[in-house]
Amino acid sequence: MSGALAVLGAALVAAAASLAPRGPERDWGAEARAAAQRRILDRAPDKDDVEFADVEVRRNGNDDERWVCGSFAARDEEGSLGPFRDFWVTVARVPDTEADIRDVRVNRFRRDDFLDRNSAHFRACFAGDDMG
Repeated sequence: MSGALAVLGAALVAAAASLAPRGPERDWGAEARAAAQRRILDRAPDKDDVEFADVEVRRNGNDDERWVCGSFAARDEEGSLGPFRDFWVTVARVPDTEADIRDVRVNRFRRDDFLDRNSAHFRACFAGDDMG
């Protein structure tokens, strides 16, 4: 049930974003977030069992690219929520468009990189450092 709510929430965010100001200069973070979550859900055995937490959209210095960072967990057969895993997805739009998504890349981390709270990845994604 909570997985379905997460999917519904992502759809509502995307729908609300369609009402936002138009043009390449507007913030397209909601679309980036929805695209990143879709990529993760596409890899899940059962999309309804996935739950997201602490999802943030960050500029990374390029107006046509966003980093989407957060955590997700999946429910097992008994309905228990498994461990949360961190993710970092780069979403790129077609330059000079409102939010036509061109590329969605799941970024890889070095082993234990997110366990180091001083790493650049951790700070950029989770500690609130604004990269743009």
